[in-house]
Amino acid sequence: HKRTRVFLYDSGEDKPFTSGKFAIPSAMIAAAGGDNIMADMQTSWGNTDWETVASRNPQFLILLDYQDGGGYRKLLDFLKVHPAMKETDAVRNERFVALRYAELTPGPANIEAIGKIARAMHPEAF
Repeated sequence: HKRTRVFLYDSGEDKPFTSGKFAIPSAMIAAAGGDNIMADMQTSWGNTDWETVASRNPQFLILLDYQDGGGYRKLLDFLKVHPAMKETDAVRNERFVALRYAELTPGPANIEAIGKIARAMHPEAF
């Protein structure tokens, strides 16, 4: 069973800020059964470009919620109108999970967050 292609969208409209190879979300995504599509970035966090992200056609999104519960909507609304990103499987099918900053930086919240990612990515398995 092929692993789900996952893109973590932290922030940024001109250039998306995301998790590379050495940031904890790459390990969390793997533990939840996915592949971080930007894991070839030899960094912890960094900027990429929308063309690269769209060409890798993510099937699932992790949206960073800096606010209390609703901050991710702004990110999702942006992706839905972005010429390249709106055609990706994840955006078309609205497959995502919103996580808070504390869940995506190293700490005890990571464990529960891995469960959240896995349940949202593979609801049929739970």
